[in-house]
Amino acid sequence: MPDSPDMDRTPRVDASRPSPLRLAGFLTTVAGALLAGIGATLTWVTVGMEVAEGIDSVTKGVDVWDGQVVLACAVVMLIAVLVTRMTSSDGLRRSFAAVVIGAGFVALAVATAFVLSATTRFDPVEDDALVSAIAEASGVPEDQVRASIDDTLEELGAFTTVGPGPYLAIAGGLAGVVGGVLVLAWVSRPPIGSD
Repeated sequence: MPDSPDMDRTPRVDASRPSPLRLAGFLTTVAGALLAGIGATLTWVTVGMEVAEGIDSVTKGVDVWDGQVVLACAVVMLIAVLVTRMTSSDGLRRSFAAVVIGAGFVALAVATAFVLSATTRFDPVEDDALVSAIAEASGVPEDQVRASIDDTLEELGAFTTVGPGPYLAIAGGLAGVVGGVLVLAWVSRPPIGSD
Protein backbone atom coordinates (compact mmCIF):
# COMPACT_ATOMS: atom_id res chain seq x y z
CA MET A 1 0.00 0.00 0.00
CA PRO A 2 1.61 3.30 -1.03
CA ASP A 3 2.07 6.07 1.50
CA SER A 4 -0.58 8.74 1.40
CA PRO A 5 0.37 12.36 2.04
CA ASP A 6 -1.60 12.29 5.30
CA MET A 7 0.34 9.37 6.78
CA ASP A 8 3.22 10.09 9.16
CA ARG A 9 6.50 8.70 7.94
CA THR A 10 8.75 6.99 10.42
CA PRO A 11 12.08 8.83 10.73
CA ARG A 12 14.98 6.78 9.49
CA VAL A 13 18.63 6.94 10.36
CA ASP A 14 20.70 8.13 7.43
CA ALA A 15 23.15 5.29 6.87
CA SER A 16 24.50 6.65 3.60
CA ARG A 17 28.17 7.50 3.24
CA PRO A 18 29.01 11.06 4.25
CA SER A 19 30.45 13.40 1.67
CA PRO A 20 34.24 13.79 1.67
CA LEU A 21 33.92 17.34 3.04
CA ARG A 22 31.66 16.25 5.90
CA LEU A 23 33.91 13.31 6.75
CA ALA A 24 37.07 15.45 6.61
CA GLY A 25 35.53 18.04 8.92
CA PHE A 26 34.37 15.42 11.40
CA LEU A 27 37.65 13.49 11.48
CA THR A 28 39.80 16.63 11.67
CA THR A 29 37.76 17.96 14.57
CA VAL A 30 37.84 14.65 16.44
CA ALA A 31 41.61 14.42 15.91
CA GLY A 32 41.99 18.00 17.16
CA ALA A 33 39.90 17.31 20.26
CA LEU A 34 41.96 14.20 21.01
CA LEU A 35 45.28 16.01 20.52
CA ALA A 36 44.20 18.90 22.74
CA GLY A 37 42.83 16.54 25.39
CA ILE A 38 45.95 14.39 25.45
CA GLY A 39 48.13 17.50 25.43
CA ALA A 40 46.29 18.82 28.50
CA THR A 41 47.29 15.73 30.48
CA LEU A 42 50.98 15.77 29.51
CA THR A 43 53.86 17.82 30.94
CA TRP A 44 53.56 21.54 30.22
CA VAL A 45 56.64 22.79 32.03
CA THR A 46 59.59 21.40 33.99
CA VAL A 47 61.60 23.50 36.42
CA GLY A 48 64.82 22.07 37.81
CA MET A 49 68.53 22.44 38.48
CA GLU A 50 71.37 20.86 36.54
CA VAL A 51 73.44 20.26 39.72
CA ALA A 52 70.60 18.44 41.49
CA GLU A 53 69.00 15.95 39.13
CA GLY A 54 65.88 14.22 40.32
CA ILE A 55 64.32 17.19 42.10
CA ASP A 56 62.73 18.64 38.99
CA SER A 57 59.27 20.11 39.41
CA VAL A 58 57.00 18.85 36.64
CA THR A 59 53.73 20.65 35.95
CA LYS A 60 51.09 18.86 33.91
CA GLY A 61 48.53 20.78 31.90
CA VAL A 62 45.67 19.89 34.22
CA ASP A 63 47.68 21.37 37.13
CA VAL A 64 47.42 24.91 35.71
CA TRP A 65 44.38 26.88 34.60
CA ASP A 66 45.68 27.00 31.02
CA GLY A 67 45.64 23.22 30.65
CA GLN A 68 42.23 22.98 32.29
CA VAL A 69 40.83 25.45 29.76
CA VAL A 70 42.37 23.43 26.91
CA LEU A 71 40.86 20.22 28.28
CA ALA A 72 37.44 21.88 28.53
CA CYS A 73 37.81 23.14 24.94
CA ALA A 74 38.66 19.61 23.78
CA VAL A 75 35.48 18.26 25.38
CA VAL A 76 33.41 21.09 23.88
CA MET A 77 34.87 20.46 20.38
CA LEU A 78 34.09 16.75 20.60
CA ILE A 79 30.51 17.23 21.82
CA ALA A 80 29.80 20.01 19.32
CA VAL A 81 31.02 18.02 16.32
CA LEU A 82 28.95 15.03 17.44
CA VAL A 83 25.87 17.27 17.61
CA THR A 84 26.52 18.37 14.00
CA ARG A 85 26.31 14.68 13.04
CA MET A 86 23.13 13.97 15.01
CA THR A 87 20.98 16.93 14.01
CA SER A 88 19.33 17.51 10.66
CA SER A 89 18.91 21.26 11.13
CA ASP A 90 21.40 23.28 9.09
CA GLY A 91 20.99 26.17 11.52
CA LEU A 92 22.03 23.99 14.47
CA ARG A 93 24.87 22.53 12.42
CA ARG A 94 26.15 26.04 11.65
CA SER A 95 25.88 27.03 15.31
CA PHE A 96 27.76 23.99 16.57
CA ALA A 97 30.38 24.30 13.82
CA ALA A 98 30.94 27.85 15.10
CA VAL A 99 31.26 26.43 18.63
CA VAL A 100 33.93 24.00 17.36
CA ILE A 101 35.82 26.86 15.70
CA GLY A 102 35.59 29.00 18.85
CA ALA A 103 36.72 26.22 21.19
CA GLY A 104 39.60 25.33 18.86
CA PHE A 105 40.67 28.96 18.71
CA VAL A 106 40.56 29.33 22.51
CA ALA A 107 42.65 26.15 22.98
CA LEU A 108 45.13 27.38 20.37
CA ALA A 109 45.40 30.85 21.93
CA VAL A 110 45.71 29.66 25.53
CA ALA A 111 48.38 27.04 24.74
CA THR A 112 50.34 29.49 22.58
CA ALA A 113 50.25 32.14 25.31
CA PHE A 114 51.49 29.53 27.80
CA VAL A 115 54.46 28.58 25.59
CA LEU A 116 55.40 32.23 25.14
CA SER A 117 55.20 33.06 28.86
CA ALA A 118 56.29 29.82 30.58
CA THR A 119 59.96 30.70 31.13
CA THR A 120 59.14 33.94 32.93
CA ARG A 121 55.96 32.69 34.57
CA PHE A 122 57.77 29.84 36.32
CA ASP A 123 60.93 31.84 37.13
CA PRO A 124 61.29 32.44 40.92
CA VAL A 125 63.02 35.76 40.21
CA GLU A 126 59.84 36.96 38.48
CA ASP A 127 57.62 35.85 41.39
CA ASP A 128 56.97 39.19 43.10
CA ALA A 129 55.11 37.59 46.00
CA LEU A 130 58.05 35.25 46.75
CA VAL A 131 60.62 38.05 46.50
CA SER A 132 58.50 40.30 48.76
CA ALA A 133 58.05 37.54 51.34
CA ILE A 134 61.81 36.82 51.46
CA ALA A 135 62.60 40.54 51.66
CA GLU A 136 60.11 41.03 54.49
CA ALA A 137 61.34 38.00 56.43
CA SER A 138 65.03 38.84 56.00
CA GLY A 139 64.91 42.63 56.12
CA VAL A 140 66.88 42.81 52.86
CA PRO A 141 65.62 45.13 50.07
CA GLU A 142 63.68 43.42 47.27
CA ASP A 143 66.16 44.30 44.53
CA GLN A 144 68.97 42.63 46.53
CA VAL A 145 66.80 39.57 47.19
CA ARG A 146 65.98 39.33 43.48
CA ALA A 147 69.69 39.61 42.54
CA SER A 148 70.64 37.02 45.15
CA ILE A 149 68.02 34.55 43.92
CA ASP A 150 69.14 35.12 40.33
CA ASP A 151 72.83 34.53 41.23
CA THR A 152 72.01 31.39 43.22
CA LEU A 153 69.84 29.94 40.46
CA GLU A 154 72.54 30.64 37.89
CA GLU A 155 75.14 28.83 40.03
CA LEU A 156 72.82 25.83 40.39
CA GLY A 157 72.10 25.71 36.67
CA ALA A 158 68.37 26.36 37.08
CA PHE A 159 66.26 25.79 34.00
CA THR A 160 62.67 26.03 32.86
CA THR A 161 61.69 23.77 29.96
CA VAL A 162 58.35 23.73 28.15
CA GLY A 163 57.11 20.15 27.75
CA PRO A 164 55.22 18.52 24.87
CA GLY A 165 51.75 19.17 26.28
CA PRO A 166 51.14 22.74 25.12
CA TYR A 167 52.52 21.98 21.67
CA LEU A 168 50.03 19.11 21.27
CA ALA A 169 47.32 21.47 22.53
CA ILE A 170 48.32 24.04 19.89
CA ALA A 171 48.12 21.36 17.18
CA GLY A 172 44.77 20.18 18.55
CA GLY A 173 43.34 23.69 18.67
CA LEU A 174 44.48 24.36 15.11
CA ALA A 175 42.97 21.06 13.91
CA GLY A 176 39.74 21.95 15.73
CA VAL A 177 39.54 25.30 13.94
CA VAL A 178 40.20 23.66 10.56
CA GLY A 179 37.69 20.88 11.28
CA GLY A 180 35.05 23.40 12.32
CA VAL A 181 35.62 25.41 9.15
CA LEU A 182 35.26 22.23 7.06
CA VAL A 183 32.01 21.33 8.83
CA LEU A 184 30.75 24.88 8.30
CA ALA A 185 31.70 24.68 4.61
CA TRP A 186 29.82 21.39 4.32
CA VAL A 187 26.69 22.85 5.96
CA SER A 188 26.85 25.94 3.74
CA ARG A 189 27.30 23.97 0.51
CA PRO A 190 24.67 24.24 -2.20
CA PRO A 191 22.34 21.24 -1.99
CA ILE A 192 23.46 18.55 -4.41
CA GLY A 193 21.57 15.37 -3.72
CA SER A 194 21.71 13.94 -0.23
CA ASP A 195 24.72 13.56 2.02
